[in-house]
Amino acid sequence: MIGGDDRLSVLVESLRTGDVFVQLNRLPRPAQANCAPCSVRFGVYNPDTGERLHTATGDSILLPIEVSP
Repeated sequence: MIGGDDRLSVLVESLRTGDVFVQLNRLPRPAQANCAPCSVRFGVYNPDTGERLHTATGDSILLPIEVSP
């Protein structure tokens, strides 16, 4: 892992079943990172317990994008 972001820009208590929201994160790749291309993996966790939350495909999603050097 060469970067990360730890926030959720929506109040969880305000969400209802079926709600959809968009989370935008800027994750600049550090200059010393030696990956070309880099992949982006997304996952969330419970901030109270540190437990990773699971989806139907596991505890993270590999996004279908590549980050070039």
